[in-house]
Amino acid sequence: MYLWIVLGTFMVALMSFSLPIRPDMDRTNSDTKAQVVITKFRTQHNAFKRYIESKSVKLSEMQANDEAGQSNTVVYYSGIGYSGANYFEMPTSEDPAHMLSSTIVGGANIPTTPNTFRSSTDFAKPFNKDVELADFRRFLPYGFEKAGNIVSKVYCFANNTDEAYNYSTVCEADEHFSSATDVRANCCARSDVDVYVISWQPLPSRWVQKEKGANFGTRKNPPKPTADMMAAIAKSEGYGSSFGYITWLPDEEGKPVQEDVFSWIDPRGIKRTLKRNVKILSGGMFRSTKAVAHESEEDGKVTYTMEEFVRYRPIFDVVLNDPLYFTLCTRSGFTDQLSNPCLFAINKVINREEK
Repeated sequence: MYLWIVLGTFMVALMSFSLPIRPDMDRTNSDTKAQVVITKFRTQHNAFKRYIESKSVKLSEMQANDEAGQSNTVVYYSGIGYSGANYFEMPTSEDPAHMLSSTIVGGANIPTTPNTFRSSTDFAKPFNKDVELADFRRFLPYGFEKAGNIVSKVYCFANNTDEAYNYSTVCEADEHFSSATDVRANCCARSDVDVYVISWQPLPSRWVQKEKGANFGTRKNPPKPTADMMAAIAKSEGYGSSFGYITWLPDEEGKPVQEDVFSWIDPRGIKRTLKRNVKILSGGMFRSTKAVAHESEEDGKVTYTMEEFVRYRPIFDVVLNDPLYFTLCTRSGFTDQLSNPCLFAINKVINREEK
């Protein structure tokens, strides 16, 4: 009996050498490697998101501040960010290759508006770069190898109910939000402010389609991920709403859409317009319907039909005006053109505990 078991094992081993290789093995390997790039990017983004969420104002603190007539505040402000390399305009860390620091946002130097903004002991919660960096590292998984070209930042905006609205000004610099500088200084903790964590990273060159010519990187022919990377991105959670790659919104002919399709007056009496000729997150965020007018050629009568169209999440103007976005995602000297279909992740975070 023992001999038969040994003989059977030997025969199975011989048969295993003759098994054919899976015809899709190359594709399977490529998908795995693409997922590695995506996973590393999302790991840093999610860690930074959890770090910002951990700084939310607690209910007990809000009650105490209300009783004392004081305003609520959080330690962070627009422009605080993390990168594994010294891309930041104001290096404030002794370890420039592993930074959590404040940066220029929306063309403004928020930390010096006013002077010593959020770092002076005059503030209830000053931002201490070394303390906060150590705190942030707690949210990274053990053994995480930092990547120099992944940037994560926090932005605070006067809230807006339209998910497809294109934010261009952070609340600290938005005079329509408040004309009082002391209100804007602590605006990231307010209930009428939305806080977003946004990350971006250029794809490694092996995952970008190789194209040349004068139109490459323009609206007509933006760089795209390879088929394997595009498939991996499309299968990821939140594709089209909170994760994807940066591209242009084209029309049926592949040209940028010039139509301003959404205009409204917000509660502050300011006209808001969503322009469709902007860079967007790949993949439709959601479907919506609108009334489309049709004029009859025979009698000139106008009829309306409800037609469905796909809405996209725009890459906020405040990001498109960020120097670190220029460095990593655009063509040198052509800030309106893409050099890379950068990965992009965006999530709204809670800045205060709900009652």
